[in-house]
Amino acid sequence: ATATTHPEPTPEGTKTRKKVLFPSFGRIPGSHPMSCSASSESPELPTTDDDARGSGKRKRTESRFQHIFGMNPSPLEGPGEAAITERLSEVYRGRKPLARLCPHLPEGEDFLESVGVYLYDLNKYEKHLHFVTYGLSQQHGSGSAEKNCDDDTSGFGFELTFRLPLGRRKPAMDDMSWVCAFLHNLAKYVFETNNSFSHGHYYDSRSPINLSSDTCNITFVAFHEDPVLKSIRTVNGDVTFLQVVGLTKDEGDAVTSWDALHLLKVLGKRNPCFLTPDHRPSLLEDEESAAIVREGIERDGSTTSVWLVSECAFSSYRPGKATLTAGATAIATLLRGLPSRLLHERPLRLVAGESGFTTSITFLPGKVGSECTWEVNEELQEVFRGGAYIISLSKSAVLEMLEKLKAVKGVYTFDQLSWLTVVVRSSKIIDMAGRLLDIVG
Repeated sequence: ATATTHPEPTPEGTKTRKKVLFPSFGRIPGSHPMSCSASSESPELPTTDDDARGSGKRKRTESRFQHIFGMNPSPLEGPGEAAITERLSEVYRGRKPLARLCPHLPEGEDFLESVGVYLYDLNKYEKHLHFVTYGLSQQHGSGSAEKNCDDDTSGFGFELTFRLPLGRRKPAMDDMSWVCAFLHNLAKYVFETNNSFSHGHYYDSRSPINLSSDTCNITFVAFHEDPVLKSIRTVNGDVTFLQVVGLTKDEGDAVTSWDALHLLKVLGKRNPCFLTPDHRPSLLEDEESAAIVREGIERDGSTTSVWLVSECAFSSYRPGKATLTAGATAIATLLRGLPSRLLHERPLRLVAGESGFTTSITFLPGKVGSECTWEVNEELQEVFRGGAYIISLSKSAVLEMLEKLKAVKGVYTFDQLSWLTVVVRSSKIIDMAGRLLDIVG
């Protein structure tokens, strides 16, 4: 995207702040964040330690950016914004951000007021850009994020952060643009669904997070308290800084089969401050890390009880017979969930539907010797337009499904579930811009 500046209309008597355009790619299709009960140790990052050798070069880089883009930090406009900036000033010892990027979008679509970008270049860790959002917490007296969860929470109660490694490269506008676009889309998801993120949650974007790159393999994110900024108390309430940690698809599968914070703890041994490039080798390509993750899944099972899928329906048109129709990606999710949930004596619920939750199917671990049955879930039936159902499965029936069912287009039947037919359809993978990326199954 080409960066252009636009004057922002401001109330009489206030200063004009320039806006820098970054693209909005529409709502991210994907999963609702799921809570995880486990916790992990936060990696420690130094918050100061200005070394004499690097300070001059850093100041020249900051000046270059502020000169080219004219993005000196805007005047403080409210107590929420002032509190965030004050915390950043403490961490960076008064250094100004490289940029404050503001979305230039139609009214009602500018879900973030701005994104601050700081250069983190201390010697102990790899140089990177540190992005911090303004707008998910209450910024002004009336608040830009007005959906307060409770009296002690400011707005949605959090702001997002992101750490992009630079290596030997100099910071560039392209780096800032795609990260800000992705953070804006996450904010859009929060505002449109009223679903908040929290420490240990995750989100499946189902497509590369950097749409401008042909090599981006980060399609999944987890949320961890920012190890430096942590949380603050403002006059509007508490605000937690949540760092967005990018993961590859197989790492995301491991998160749903195990636990987000457990996987981040393994990742943190190799990447202590959770830097997110748009392309990197998977953690699971390392044999030692893969073994730790595999053992964890087998030992602990999954902490995710509700799994969102794009296409899944249940019907019964003949007495004693039922059909489960699902996309290949939904079946792949089910095949991960059955062993990590039911074989650990935990229920698994699939919730399907892109535009509103349309169907709920809860799989329950059956008692030894009990029959495999299905029934209508009366408690949830009125909530889901496509119906809510409960399927009880014995351990042997789960094992048979794992052996016979495939995430490939076709019709599947089972000896121990003579009443059930599973119809698998191909799934289309669409990116955030609505482009077809792949067909699965």
